[in-house]
Amino acid sequence: MEIYKLARELGVKSQALLFLAQKEGIEAKSVASPLTEEEMDKLLVAFDEAGGVLEPLLEETQGVTDVKEEEDTTYVDKPQEDDKAPKKKTFSFAKKTQKKSGRPKIKARKKFNLYQNKKISPKTVIWIVRGFLFLLLSLVVFLSFFILSGYKPIHEVKTINVSERSKYSESVDFKAKLFLDNFIKSYFDYPANKNSQKDYSTKMSSFYGKEYQEDLSKRKSSRFIESTLLSLGKEKAEYLVTYETGSKKSKNLKSKTVQTTVYFEKKDKGYVVVGVPFVQDEQSIYGKQNVKRELLASDQLPDETKKDLDKFVEGLFTAYTTNQNALGTISSGLNYNSAEKFNKVSYSYYKKQANGAYKAYVQALFHSELGEYKQEFSFEIKQNGKTYFATDFNYYIPANYAD
Repeated sequence: MEIYKLARELGVKSQALLFLAQKEGIEAKSVASPLTEEEMDKLLVAFDEAGGVLEPLLEETQGVTDVKEEEDTTYVDKPQEDDKAPKKKTFSFAKKTQKKSGRPKIKARKKFNLYQNKKISPKTVIWIVRGFLFLLLSLVVFLSFFILSGYKPIHEVKTINVSERSKYSESVDFKAKLFLDNFIKSYFDYPANKNSQKDYSTKMSSFYGKEYQEDLSKRKSSRFIESTLLSLGKEKAEYLVTYETGSKKSKNLKSKTVQTTVYFEKKDKGYVVVGVPFVQDEQSIYGKQNVKRELLASDQLPDETKKDLDKFVEGLFTAYTTNQNALGTISSGLNYNSAEKFNKVSYSYYKKQANGAYKAYVQALFHSELGEYKQEFSFEIKQNGKTYFATDFNYYIPANYAD
């Protein structure tokens, strides 16, 4: 198609479209010059980029004799004669554009076309897709072959058997234990002074996570002496608690041991007590015989052996509250607890087993922010040459430990 015909379809001046074609590098000498399909596409892209407005181009072509619209019809009727006429009036637009400055620059941006210039044909794309699908299918077949042949990865995932899993589920939550130990001590330390009772309510509110609402008008003052953890679950703990009532001056001082059940639940990263502790007489723990437990029994071990075991136990509980790495080398099942500080062993009893190990029953004194208190442990000590290793921990001493 000739330039002047394309200009007529676009509704613009032929001379302006000719100038635009020359700007885009199309070798057209006149408005009657024919355009190839590629040149026409290129010119249309430039025309779109210019927004269809070619008035600025007309200003640059003022020195050129305009070709009237009537001449356009002569080009159709007499193309040979008209081809000569424009050649006489040939004007170098390229030279003119070099002299003038400030006119708008028209840059054609090439639009992406997958099949532009026929570089990638539809057939090529189809074969690329087929090749990708074939590669994917080959990978699936390859993996299926390895799986069916019994291949196992190097990094095998190991599962814990039932017996090992039960050991983990029965391990003690020491954060919960410390929280409940402090609660028991605070609960049984009820002052007689009314001003101190207000402080007592404030302290108890911190354990409940809300304002303490128990009716304290009928409670008698009491002083906490010691406690022993009997069991600790996810929502309930049982303690053996000894406390005093009365005063020495009035000679009505009484000591009593009770079984106390505390219900609690996990809240955020800590714990809160739920409800009022349930208190029972000690007799319900041991049955009708009311067996009294007294930590007075003496073991029959040689003095040197007894001294070595006591020294090991002191080192064990020192590591229990100060050094996690050292604790792991001499024990299994006792978790590091930096919230407590070991003071001393107040009672120890050792019983030699048939397998050569020693069953240890130990009462030790610890310190925390709420003061000093006792804890009881029963565990097994295994000897390997001159070294010892502690395992199988329980957190109470049974009544018949010396039998």
